Amino acid sequence: KEELAEMMVGRTVLLRINKTETKKGDVVFRVNNLEVKDDLGVLRVKNVNIEIHEGEILGVAGVTGNGQTELLEALSGLRKIESGAIQFFDEIISDQNNYLNPKNLKERGLAHVPEDRKRMGLISDFKAYENLIFKIIPVPVPGCCYIKLLSSPH
Repeated sequence: KEELAEMMVGRTVLLRINKTETKKGDVVFRVNNLEVKDDLGVLRVKNVNIEIHEGEILGVAGVTGNGQTELLEALSGLRKIESGAIQFFDEIISDQNNYLNPKNLKERGLAHVPEDRKRMGLISDFKAYENLIFKIIPVPVPGCCYIKLLSSPH
């Protein structure tokens, strides 16, 4: 292992890390039997169960088209789920009958870092300070939102 790692990076690699054992905190985010469809109606997320404890960070990786986009959209209130439930602390925030929109989730302290920050996080034709003046405003349709330009620096 060590020789292979050294050949890969061109230097000696320490594969053993001494770290103290940590104790898991309370479960703060739970996903039970989650199923989510894509825009074509294909079931992309099948029976996913996740528990995130206090102090943990969840990262999701995968090959394009295998459901990680739909999973993240469901977890962050951007996509309706087919079945299962998502719980944040002791509150069910999404199930097949309802879900909280991103603004409501943000108010509760849930953050989402999009997989494609250029496509989901900003308008690339705008300057940085112009992107900073956006705010999510809820609309009357449950679970939906739109982005509105509040003011212009010009």
